[in-house]
Amino acid sequence: MTNERTFFGHPWGLAPLFGTEMWERFRRYGLRAILTTFLAAEHHEPALRDPGGGPSGSNDERA
Repeated sequence: MTNERTFFGHPWGLAPLFGTEMWERFRRYGLRAILTTFLAAEHHEPALRDPGGGPSGSNDERA
């Protein structure tokens, strides 16, 4: 029997590949959950809900 280091029974060289894959999945599904929560929230800024308003003043009566 050899004394090779293993990563959960697999060759040690697969550890970076496993880490990269897990980070990619965490990033994808984590950001998807954050985006879904953000879009479902009902307390957005008024400028985001009012299509004609906002800081530019394009809906201003004085213009």
